Amino acid sequence: MDDVWNEDPEAWRKLKSLLLGGANGSKILVTTRSRKVASIMGTRGGTTGHNLQGLPFEDCLSLFMKCAFKEERDKHPNLIKIGEEIVKKCGGIPLAVRALGSLLYCSTDEHDWEYVRDNEIW
Repeated sequence: MDDVWNEDPEAWRKLKSLLLGGANGSKILVTTRSRKVASIMGTRGGTTGHNLQGLPFEDCLSLFMKCAFKEERDKHPNLIKIGEEIVKKCGGIPLAVRALGSLLYCSTDEHDWEYVRDNEIW
């Protein structure tokens, strides 16, 4: 389960009871940015949570470019510069990088790219 934010312990208790019927040895991986969610979820078998860091900028930029350009990205140096600024705003979060890159896929209109870069909703 990715990017979990529900901090209601009762909801997690109910979900946990449903998951206990899984196959022996099954695992559930939960990602969250909330320490409270991590605490509520708990761990079993002596495992601990892991604090993950974001991807390095160069890796994020590479991922973004693969998602945003069909081909011939070198023909659009202005878009590459705007793309770098968009990637910086993603803070190393691959899901954000992929989503915004895919949103701009095949668009060579600088206004589209600037809109994504300048809009705080992202």
